[in-house]
Amino acid sequence: MDNNFLSIIIVTLNRKNEIVKCIETILTQDFKNFEIIIIDNNSSDNTSEIIKKKFPNVRLYKTYKNMGTSYTRNAAVNFSNGENILFLDSDTYFKDNKTLSDMVKKLKGEIH
Repeated sequence: MDNNFLSIIIVTLNRKNEIVKCIETILTQDFKNFEIIIIDNNSSDNTSEIIKKKFPNVRLYKTYKNMGTSYTRNAAVNFSNGENILFLDSDTYFKDNKTLSDMVKKLKGEIH
């Protein structure tokens, strides 16, 4: 895996509208070398079904009960392929399409 590959990990619980908007803003980014991993912490509002339908390329895992944010984030790291990990909350929205590329440049020391 190349050293710019980014794993974006998002834990969600009954936030179907927020997670859709979050993923949509990620997909508008000019940086495209990433995977999105969603951990649905046993939502009861059809969050998983909506994600599967709207975003078939997102890696989705659903817990059988609410395992808490810390546990599920740590578990998702084991499923990730990225050299770098970005944890987001399900109500995070990127303001512009250069957020990820600027972040990766900062990590590489290209922006001071």
